[in-house]
Amino acid sequence: MVDERKPKREKPKRKRKRDESIFPYVAIFAAAIVLIVGVAGVFLLRQDQQLPCADTDSGCEFATPTPIANPLFPTPTPLLPPELVGRQPSNDQSPMISSLALSPDEQYLLIGLNNPYRAEVLGEVVSMRLDQSEEGQPTFTEDMSEWELTQTQLRKVDDIDIQPDGDFFTLASTVNQAVEVYDVSLDNISGANSELPTYASYSDAAFSPDGRYLAVAGNDGISLRDAATQDELASIEANPGEPMVIDLVFTSDSSTLVVAHSEVMSNNMSPYLEIWQVDDDSLSATQSVLIDRVIIDMVAHPTLNQVAIAMPGQIDIYDLDSQQHESYPIQQTPAITALTYHPTGGVLAFGGSHDAITGSLYGIPLGDDGFPVLSDGAINVNTMGFTSGPVSELLYNGSGATLFVGTTNGLLLAWDALTSQNYDDYIFPGDQQP
Repeated sequence: MVDERKPKREKPKRKRKRDESIFPYVAIFAAAIVLIVGVAGVFLLRQDQQLPCADTDSGCEFATPTPIANPLFPTPTPLLPPELVGRQPSNDQSPMISSLALSPDEQYLLIGLNNPYRAEVLGEVVSMRLDQSEEGQPTFTEDMSEWELTQTQLRKVDDIDIQPDGDFFTLASTVNQAVEVYDVSLDNISGANSELPTYASYSDAAFSPDGRYLAVAGNDGISLRDAATQDELASIEANPGEPMVIDLVFTSDSSTLVVAHSEVMSNNMSPYLEIWQVDDDSLSATQSVLIDRVIIDMVAHPTLNQVAIAMPGQIDIYDLDSQQHESYPIQQTPAITALTYHPTGGVLAFGGSHDAITGSLYGIPLGDDGFPVLSDGAINVNTMGFTSGPVSELLYNGSGATLFVGTTNGLLLAWDALTSQNYDDYIFPGDQQP
């Protein structure tokens, strides 16, 4: 019997189509673009920024970034290595410059020196006669007299203040809580024993800008005295447990006395400012201002009713009239040790440690209101230069053309405030270690 079933028809095999997806090509193309852009970016970043040329035939100069236009800081000082600025002090154990004061006629510079390596003479004061360069800038000389503080209660000096247009100067010691007043001529202070009284239990002193008052403050409180006669006009007793007096200043019009209290190990009270009105030979409390960090230094504005306070990593400015209080973190040098105003009030200069062994100084341009000029919401900090030792003292001369700089390793510098370059220096020798 014949099988009548139809034979199965086999389906033809389908040929596999080739993968025509474009994804691999896109990925390769994107990788190539990224590589080209990266190489071009690195090349451009390695090129120096150039100023646009007004004349195509003249060469373009490299751009110098300037934070703001300020006549006292025409261009920022390059970040020079410390060994290129001034001369290096000797390797001897040099004294620390603890205070600077300029005589009213600017003929003499009083320099306080603390000698931690000389047990027999911990402190001394040097009166240096100043000369002038051909450009009229003050320069240092070897003509100086010394007063070693071996026969005084001070033993070391932390602050020197000179009476404006007067004959007196004061030496103060924070550690030994003593203030001494001298009426000797600055041309020779050797053996400068004075018959004027020594104020024990007081750590700092300040003359009023008009020369009328002398204020001393310390563990015994505050005493306001007649600068000419040394008679006490008013006194304020100290509050039990209050932090020690760090600094005191009169405002520019001599109408207000500001006393700064601070202590590293104080568990009772935070650092603060006491503000006293000076009127009819009396002191009247007006306000107290809390400060959130340890106070290192304080200076009064030369024309406005303001004070600036230096703290670790921060500078505060307080306006006594409006009670506006502003704080400015400082990243350039967290160890701020000194600050001073330019005589015009247009710049606040400060200095401290750049690292463990070198120092640096900076300037903050200020507006007419006494507060920093802001750029994009931030203050402008101009680098003025570096020193071979940490900065310990700053002082402008009367014209503001020269900034005197003292360091912790006995280096005294004269700094041109216009060009931000030091033009003279003097090294106080130290004792060789045995």
